[in-house]
Amino acid sequence: MSRRAAVASLLAAALALPAAAAPPKPAAPPRSAAVAKAKAKAKGKAAKPPKKPEPRLPFVEGDYARALADARARNVPLVVDVWAPW
Repeated sequence: MSRRAAVASLLAAALALPAAAAPPKPAAPPRSAAVAKAKAKAKGKAAKPPKKPEPRLPFVEGDYARALADARARNVPLVVDVWAPW
């Protein structure tokens, strides 16, 4: 079988397959902070601002002694990031 014939048969087989159904849309979109704020305002209550997530890795800048003490207290390695603008 030549390469063209193999490609043609694969293409024909792919075209013969039924089209994949699109995934169903979610029932309701997730509520945004603006929507929650508007609904709370309509009820006469002040909306709380969304809570800012805490960083997964705590960074200590400019205080090597504190960073080293924190790393020793938590028994984790200390990663030092150094860079230069050149």
